[in-house]
Amino acid sequence: MGVIVDIFRAVVSFKFYKTVVMRGTGRALMHLLMISLLYTIAFTVFLNMQVLSPINLFVDWTAENFPTIMLQGRELTTDAQEPFFATYENFGLTFVFSTKQEFTDIGSQAPNTVVVERSRVLFVGNDNTVEEYDLASMKDLPENINVAVDSEGWIRIKVVLNKWFTPIVFLFVLIFSWIAYLVAAVIYALLGMIIGLLVRAKLDFGALAKIAIYAVTLLNLIVILGLFVPLLAFPFRGIVLFILTLGYMTAGIMVNKPEQRA
Repeated sequence: MGVIVDIFRAVVSFKFYKTVVMRGTGRALMHLLMISLLYTIAFTVFLNMQVLSPINLFVDWTAENFPTIMLQGRELTTDAQEPFFATYENFGLTFVFSTKQEFTDIGSQAPNTVVVERSRVLFVGNDNTVEEYDLASMKDLPENINVAVDSEGWIRIKVVLNKWFTPIVFLFVLIFSWIAYLVAAVIYALLGMIIGLLVRAKLDFGALAKIAIYAVTLLNLIVILGLFVPLLAFPFRGIVLFILTLGYMTAGIMVNKPEQRA
């Protein structure tokens, strides 16, 4: 409970930073872990909304609209009468399956078209450029592969994706964000050494690092809210957050500056 209260106090009270330097390093690192955890939860929810949900809708659509696709020895075939056309309106993406003979009408296809042939996959981009992916030249694709994906196969893919997407993203983001905030705290602590010299506040690097760990709290909260509130994703936000955090750093140093005796 105290760690949660610290998040609030780190944002609203500069006097709070006077107690920060007297705390143990473990308490400060626990605070860093907590704000990293908050960001991780928010970012994982954001990715589930913006990435996983659209992917689920797309997989559901493929299960209903795609023919059975077979990959044998780096060659694709389908069980459909070809050429077979299917358009996913949500992405504005058209799929053309022509595995029995080469599709010769690529030039007339609208942008965002995927053409699947026996030994290659073509993508027509927004500027009508064509990108070719030759299955035979893909060294990571086993030569003796033999798989078939039908409607039930797409559903199984969806089940696996939903099972592992969230925990993998959560773990990766938690580790990455904790390291990122730790590095940021070290950088602000180094800047704090310069500020300390300017204001004649004699604080060692350990004390400055503790101040920095709490000083990045508001930065973290704004970044989290910016995931869901477009107004907080404003231009030059990085510069504004840097100045804001530096202001908290300076305030934290000033409240720990020894009082001048008459």
